[in-house]
Amino acid sequence: LLRVPVLLKMAALAQAAQLRTAAPLSNLRGDLVVASYNLLAPCFVRPVDARTGTIQEFAAFKWCDDAVLEWPRRRDALAQTLRQIPQDCDVICLQEVEFEKEGDKRVPPAWLTDALAGFEIIACKASILERNAKRNLRVVGKDVAVASAVAVAVGRGWSVAWTGEHNGTTEVLVGVEKDGVGHVAVASVHLDAGSEDKRVQLLGATLAAARARMGGGRNLRVIVAGDMNAEFKVGSALGAVVSPEDGDAADAIRECTVALRHSPDASELEAWAELRRIARFDIQKTLRSGLLGRVPTGATRCGYDHEVAGSTAMRAWSLDHLLYSPATLAPVARWATLEADAASLASGLPNASWPSDHLPVAAAFSV
Repeated sequence: LLRVPVLLKMAALAQAAQLRTAAPLSNLRGDLVVASYNLLAPCFVRPVDARTGTIQEFAAFKWCDDAVLEWPRRRDALAQTLRQIPQDCDVICLQEVEFEKEGDKRVPPAWLTDALAGFEIIACKASILERNAKRNLRVVGKDVAVASAVAVAVGRGWSVAWTGEHNGTTEVLVGVEKDGVGHVAVASVHLDAGSEDKRVQLLGATLAAARARMGGGRNLRVIVAGDMNAEFKVGSALGAVVSPEDGDAADAIRECTVALRHSPDASELEAWAELRRIARFDIQKTLRSGLLGRVPTGATRCGYDHEVAGSTAMRAWSLDHLLYSPATLAPVARWATLEADAASLASGLPNASWPSDHLPVAAAFSV
């Protein structure tokens, strides 16, 4: 008899083979269409970090012409991109939205609300945005709040049923509902760029919040989309939440080295193994039906390899993902990613065609 992990892997491969791939920004057609896009907040483009007095390598965009990074040009191009998102898109998960100050509140910028006319934009509390603005003033010298958000199309069948009680700048959880279908929890997340432990914690907390709000487990319907700052490879802790494969010692060492940014010793490898075990156990406990599914999107960010000092070699990363509860939801189509864009793989992001350093991703789900 085949073991459960083997059966899960076979099911995932069969589902991926049936998934239809369409050009970015094209119609996907499904019961629920969810997109995700990291907008690259203007305050994070070549800022001088007050903690170091320098521009960090990942924010320097040395492969980009100055004209490509100019905010008026990028703002207009982002608005045009968002307007091209097709009419059948029900939910858009956004990261790095730079909120404007309006009186004593922080609100989505006018250019974004204009581009997403017909969408309701949900974010965290004003007090949380205000704290974030103070942090950004201290670190990058700009009094702006940057946070994730969820935009829900109004009048197309799905509507906002509830919002998460603990929404923050890096995670926004929303319940959407449709007559005759019921509720689906959708979260926009921006996971930590430097810590696998923090990434695992936030993903786990988001799923636990969805279950606490909706109940269930095996019947829980949830989609988590966003910039996850991780590639979900075998051997990593996040890889353990979407795949039953454990890999070998070389996989664990490789992924631990990437996460720690140095060669791990025996105690660090032991802690890494424990983090992988906990990550998988917590997801299984929350879903009560196995692991998360991951829509098989490819690379979404491309630029100089900032992990190699002085490198001018282009490298692509798969950082933007759509995760879902496979017992209750099934992806039927997705947008292609950088595997279908040779020009962007050669030039890096942002470029003349794409105004952010991330490519948008989307998938249509059968509910």
